[in-house]
Amino acid sequence: MLTPETVVLTPQDDLTSWLKGRTRPLVIKGALANWPSVRVAVNTDSNCEKKRAELNDNIEYLKQFATQQPVFVNESLNNSPRFFYDETLSNKNFAQTPQSFDEFLSHLMTYKETEKNSTYRYMASTSVDYCLPGWATEHPLNLELDNPLISAWLGTPSIAATHFDVPDNLACNVFGRRRFTLFPPEQIANLYIGPIDYTPAGQPVSLVDLTNPDFERFPKFKTALQHAYQVELEPGDALFIPSMWWHNVEALERVNLLINYWWQDVGAHVGQPMDAIKHALLSVKPLSKEQKQAWLTMIEYWLLNDDWEHIPESVRGSLAEMDEKTARYLRTELLKNLNR
Repeated sequence: MLTPETVVLTPQDDLTSWLKGRTRPLVIKGALANWPSVRVAVNTDSNCEKKRAELNDNIEYLKQFATQQPVFVNESLNNSPRFFYDETLSNKNFAQTPQSFDEFLSHLMTYKETEKNSTYRYMASTSVDYCLPGWATEHPLNLELDNPLISAWLGTPSIAATHFDVPDNLACNVFGRRRFTLFPPEQIANLYIGPIDYTPAGQPVSLVDLTNPDFERFPKFKTALQHAYQVELEPGDALFIPSMWWHNVEALERVNLLINYWWQDVGAHVGQPMDAIKHALLSVKPLSKEQKQAWLTMIEYWLLNDDWEHIPESVRGSLAEMDEKTARYLRTELLKNLNR
């Protein structure tokens, strides 16, 4: 597998210039060095040699920010760190339960990898302002973004199946280690994507177990691996994951914390692209091969073309810039047509 480009920065360096408009993964070292939680996770002794902090130090540090509100925790039902489907793909192999944050932290402190019956559990993509109020103020990032979503992933060893996200993402590894395996968007045909109507965690996922791939069942996955990037993040490392890149995430230590910064360069009024896929499945997929090809040509023309000089600006309608007014009009039209 390939190795992503790596840069070494300081907390004072401007991350914006490195990430805005970037379309390939980037590993960033050093930018989180001043984060108090990272300094707890990576201590420095008198000889300036890095050593791992005790697990309890990491948990104790989190307690000062811990919310009093319940959080949703995923718990494995089959003693597997891979949070996925069951064998039928009709159910999940984990349960999601609300717990107090203190209770969740207590479970993490008592987790032991050596015990066969230890339950794998993690809190997935929860708003930092909700679960760790005050965290963002104490952990500044030199990245200029308009209203980024900052979320936390915290838990025992776990595997998030290969999936994509629409926003750009800066994944900041606070403590523990995480292994990321990334695939370019064009590798979708080699990843054996599962159902889109029922998914383990929102986005469709690859059915291939990256830790033990079945090449007889999924032969094209070998091609995907030839284009894959892989990196293992230590405490204080960050990884930029471009929009739409498929990625598999393995949390490797007894307890692991990842903070994500998500952002998009479009307004909140813009719709969800997966809705367009589902609408196309309803409206275009049942057509003949020739009709589908013709519609693909038209979709490409209307989506990728910005040259509408032949249409007076006053009547461009939905072809004009997608502002809030145009978005409201399109939603109204779509709802009206779908409800016929």
